[in-house]
Amino acid sequence: MSTPRARIGAFTRRDILQAIGAASAGAACAPGLAAVRPGYRLVNAMPQLFKLLDGSADTQQSTLVARFRAEIIAAHAEVYGFFGAYSDRVLGRYLADVATRAARQREQSAGFPAAFADTWASFVAAMPRTGGEATTVHLLPASHEMMGGAVRALGARDFVALGSEEMFERVDDRRALSTYLDHELTHLCHNQNNPEMRSVTETFFLDRAGPKARLYQLMWLEGLAAHASKMLNPDASVRDVLLSDDLPARVAARWPQLVEGVRRNFDATDPNIIGAYVFNGDEAQHMPKSAAYYLGMRLADELAKHHDVRDLIILRGEALRSALLHTLQQLTPF
Repeated sequence: MSTPRARIGAFTRRDILQAIGAASAGAACAPGLAAVRPGYRLVNAMPQLFKLLDGSADTQQSTLVARFRAEIIAAHAEVYGFFGAYSDRVLGRYLADVATRAARQREQSAGFPAAFADTWASFVAAMPRTGGEATTVHLLPASHEMMGGAVRALGARDFVALGSEEMFERVDDRRALSTYLDHELTHLCHNQNNPEMRSVTETFFLDRAGPKARLYQLMWLEGLAAHASKMLNPDASVRDVLLSDDLPARVAARWPQLVEGVRRNFDATDPNIIGAYVFNGDEAQHMPKSAAYYLGMRLADELAKHHDVRDLIILRGEALRSALLHTLQQLTPF
């Protein structure tokens, strides 16, 4: 495919609207754990954890781990399964740690539904239609290494998976929590309003059949979410948005190499290449983690100067690819 020479401003609202697609969403939740809210169903599994921990002071760790698997992971197997298997060591370490903070976590768990509802309300007021009866939000007992935040699409169903430690680290700082949640809700909105991004989520993260995801698509998926979370929380810090204080500086230090590498691998479908640029980094190449995640945000920042975020959510196909490639070639470090 050739590189476009026209200015980004030449992509009119009509051009972008022609890229729109809609996606439908249905889901079921475990009895007694789900709270129905406008647009989503919240599944809070923390009470199951507290029940497990109550009176467990003299229980052997191996027994607690076995019960955690049987009573909690098995009850929410589909969502935990998005993140792979957990070793007994990881589960034991989490249970030992959270037992020391159980009382505080009960308070945080009780306050989380209202905090999430506030963020949801402000998000749906600003963004394209999001949610539906097939959308479930899961607050699950999990350490940082077990689960952070993620959105997954399975057929017509949409899942927002939120690890408890990741959420409770921020629940007392509404700005930090809202910024984090808005990032994930942007993924949800993107999946529900853009069939290309829904396909990317299913094929890349869940290894479903379909066109292989490309580097530029994953860069855009994460970059637009970071941009939207910043837009919706103008007082957010760099750490709130990027989960790092120094990512911009680390990317700037490798700017020519990273931009050229992304341009050269723009259509790469190799998960290892995509993972190195967008998520894990590459120490051998001195590539920082989340480099293309940050580049994607910068691309979204630039495109947002010409287009409303609602238009960017539905941008897809060659219009998306051309706009990103052209903007990447004009981008400067800061």
